[in-house]
Amino acid sequence: MPKSWDNYCYWGGGHAVSNYASSDYVTNGDFNHQLTVYKAGAEGDVRTGGGHNGSNNFAVHFGYKDNSGNTDRQILPSFSFGDGMARVIDHMYVNNICYALNCYLNGNGLTAKIGDDDWVKLTATGYDGAAKTGEASIYLCNGPKNIVTDWTKFDLSGLGAVTKVEFNITGSSDNGHGFSQPAYFAYDDVAVRFDPNACVHTDENKDRKCDKCGADLNKAPKLVEGVKDVTDNSIIGAAYLLRDLQTGKIFEDGDDTLNAEKNYFYQRSTDNGQTWGEAGLQRVALWWNHYLPNGNGAGHLYVPVLCKG
Repeated sequence: MPKSWDNYCYWGGGHAVSNYASSDYVTNGDFNHQLTVYKAGAEGDVRTGGGHNGSNNFAVHFGYKDNSGNTDRQILPSFSFGDGMARVIDHMYVNNICYALNCYLNGNGLTAKIGDDDWVKLTATGYDGAAKTGEASIYLCNGPKNIVTDWTKFDLSGLGAVTKVEFNITGSSDNGHGFSQPAYFAYDDVAVRFDPNACVHTDENKDRKCDKCGADLNKAPKLVEGVKDVTDNSIIGAAYLLRDLQTGKIFEDGDDTLNAEKNYFYQRSTDNGQTWGEAGLQRVALWWNHYLPNGNGAGHLYVPVLCKG
């Protein structure tokens, strides 16, 4: 769940696991039923069989970003591989929830119903690290007669090998404050291609190298979503509050949460910040609780920094 508007809350966008399903999209067609997927033929509200191929559980996405200026602080929901390895996601299955379906067909106090030329589109954007690999799209609604009402295959293979996929919902409906349809979709059965010959890394002796193939398992830390990079193009590192560094509010380590007992990766520049060496090759020891007396008897606290230098 991303930290949108400085909160880890579903109303700020995210993915939630659900098992709610119903064919009554009108009764279940408001924000109080934002986790209920549409299931044709279901007798009443059910808690089993609502997922793809009759599975019980699935996930529901909420979150969008448009050009209205009202969603600039939105961090789009995504999922990623925890080990940082890039893989091809072949496909996933998507469906509409009752809340969205009811708004498409009937509208509500915030949005008009879908007209013949209206549409709602789901876009998946792939990333390999920070590099964008491509986009894939599918229409959740393309006019009132072409609406997804069953689990539908969404091909993601064109994104290539990715470490993360980010999702956004856009559309033609605008109530004067931006996109006005509910920005939800349900998904299930995400299929990932795995190389059967690839090494399954192990590190029993904790030396950050694979016991089998010798691969370097160190992972450079990354900024927590929602935290801006405040470094500049100089050899002087940017300083952050010590408590924020220690509690993982600034950087996420691929190996574990950065804290007071750990060290920090850094990148080195030999041309005054024009180019940087590869991150993760070295670690810089933390340096704090070291006081130097000044003229009035007080002291200066030197705190750790993640530095490019």
